[in-house]
Amino acid sequence: MLDDTTPLGRWLRSRRILLDQHQEEAAAILGVSNDRLSRWERGEPVVKVADVRSIAKWSGVDEVEVYHRIARELEGTAAA
Repeated sequence: MLDDTTPLGRWLRSRRILLDQHQEEAAAILGVSNDRLSRWERGEPVVKVADVRSIAKWSGVDEVEVYHRIARELEGTAAA
């Protein structure tokens, strides 16, 4: 079960699976390379505002939620 504290990478992967999409398909919809989506799913931060907008549109959530998940990802990185 994912909640509001789930880091972006884990949430993206779960969302993609829920939408029954392979990485290649989701990456094409997001307008990014498969490699970039793979890096995001592994926890590398999203740094472009346009990418945040694309993720929000693709996932059906608002941009603020995406930013919160990025913050959770960064908090986890800082704690490691």
